[in-house]
Amino acid sequence: MDIVIDGNKDLAYADAGSSLGEILDQLQTWLQRNGRAIVTLTLDGQTLVPAAVPPDVRKQKVDAYRMLDLVTLCPAELSLLTLSKLAEHLPSVGSALTTAASHFQKGNLPTAMSLLGDAVTGLQVTMDTLLKVGQLQGIELSTLTVGGKSGLDAIHRLRDKLREVQSALKSKDSVTLADMAEYELAPAVKDWQELIGGLEDRIKKQDP
Repeated sequence: MDIVIDGNKDLAYADAGSSLGEILDQLQTWLQRNGRAIVTLTLDGQTLVPAAVPPDVRKQKVDAYRMLDLVTLCPAELSLLTLSKLAEHLPSVGSALTTAASHFQKGNLPTAMSLLGDAVTGLQVTMDTLLKVGQLQGIELSTLTVGGKSGLDAIHRLRDKLREVQSALKSKDSVTLADMAEYELAPAVKDWQELIGGLEDRIKKQDP
């Protein structure tokens, strides 16, 4: 089995008789020592989740496969890629919030609820991801500013707003939900874009 890492075929070789799982574990250990992580794993043209390769596949001998193709990134590269994807997704979250508010006002509750639910999930994912990226890079979000306040304050404010949304959902208070979607959550999307940009800049400065 040939092993290709970031387009290079000369970095690693598979010992005959070894299982795929053994080779993957060895590669992961070696890559971690070199400050890199596997982000894409393709086995004979089939893309697999690096951290969830099926046990029956791992048990197979490497002779059963032709090529293992890995794409790796260092933590800074992985963080920047993650933040870039978040930034691309945020405008759709803002659009879903304003559209949800419109549907609430028109009495189209099922559509409004669906859009709001998707948007809230998107905001929660954004919040959790920013915290994880900050931890990975050793960057305190409290040292970043958003609208004159710290990034950590922005996260606390969002958590409070999401709790209010959950309460309004339970009481089926469509007026409150419409107001929160249009006047509080949707405008806050710009804050999240600013926070993402600030975190990206900080990562680039500490990892030139």
